[in-house]
Amino acid sequence: MKRKIVILSFGMLLLTSFFVFQACKKSQTIAPSDLGYSYYPMEIGAWTIYEVDSTVWDDFTGLVTTYQYKVKELNESEFTDLEDRTATRIERYVKFSDTVSYRISDIWYSTRTSQRAERLEENKRFIKLVFPVRNGTDWDGNALNTDDRMEYEYKEVDKPYVVNGITFDSTLVVIQDQQFSLISQDTLYEVYARNVGMIYKRYQSLVTEIDGTIKSGVDYTYKYLESGK
Repeated sequence: MKRKIVILSFGMLLLTSFFVFQACKKSQTIAPSDLGYSYYPMEIGAWTIYEVDSTVWDDFTGLVTTYQYKVKELNESEFTDLEDRTATRIERYVKFSDTVSYRISDIWYSTRTSQRAERLEENKRFIKLVFPVRNGTDWDGNALNTDDRMEYEYKEVDKPYVVNGITFDSTLVVIQDQQFSLISQDTLYEVYARNVGMIYKRYQSLVTEIDGTIKSGVDYTYKYLESGK
């Protein structure tokens, strides 16, 4: 009887060792989860140029004014913010003609943590992205400012997108606002590409007549032109 117990115990030991080996083998082949940080790169010295088209309807004067210009955003330097986090100083430049040089227009700031990407624009902080990046994930983009809740949501994650004839293989869409009624149209969304950042933005906030005629508001787009380091 004792000999049988020893044999059985030795067999159980072999079986246990086999499962432990298989578990270790499997764990070695599992790739770490991609949280999507590459959609919001923070490299210092990197810059992106956008082509901006804007139309403004003034209900007081009745004028419709269009603007076309270029915006260059530069990750200029790093610093430690008040929460002891690494943050980036973003210098924004603008020019209204190819015959003139860029002039600085704004200084914005950005921070990327393990959970989210924040951006301070005109002294207002927004949560641009949250991690991990997954289709259908939603959050309050205004959670860090005093504005009303704004529901952001991921769509079309890791899908190709074309801007100005340039194809980006892996992109995502952040829906920030979509509201339509008989007297208004509000659309706001941004598109991000891996290792580039934002490549497209559409902002539309219009007041209309019942027949669809625009009374007042603004409609503008940012389109990626080029980037570098």
